[in-house]
Amino acid sequence: MAEPEVVIVGGGPVGMGLAIDLGQRGISVALFEKHQRLHRIPKGQNLTQRTGEHFQSWGIEDEVRAAVAIPAAFGVEGITAYKNLLSDYHYNWLRRGDVREYYAAGNLRIPQYNLERVMRARAARLPGVEVHYNAIVDGVDDSGPRPVLAVTHADGRMSTVTARY
Repeated sequence: MAEPEVVIVGGGPVGMGLAIDLGQRGISVALFEKHQRLHRIPKGQNLTQRTGEHFQSWGIEDEVRAAVAIPAAFGVEGITAYKNLLSDYHYNWLRRGDVREYYAAGNLRIPQYNLERVMRARAARLPGVEVHYNAIVDGVDDSGPRPVLAVTHADGRMSTVTARY
């Protein structure tokens, strides 16, 4: 692996979003994520309009909206549980629709595992982004001019990775 400009530890929505954003700007990135499989826990579901604008800039808005699990007729707010709508009762407590006209994208509700699937696919299409799954960062030494990460890879191999940031 060539020395990347930036190393990111953790491939959730924040780490993967940073990798995508940097990769689109021509900055080389190595991202280390300890899990290959996505966790089917419906967390991080309510996303704001500003987040939708990021999806637009990353070129994934249509893919993200297609991965929404709740049918459009039910809206994006209210009480829901894993793959089930609890009732017909709906209360728009977030009132995000009231500010829609001020944003270039709408808000949405999507399980984190569906969002991460789309984001992983986008990162894989960027030539300057290397994602290493099943890779555990055991430590970071930032005492020198560049940070050095100690990494255990999926095959048990250990390595060090140096980056600018």
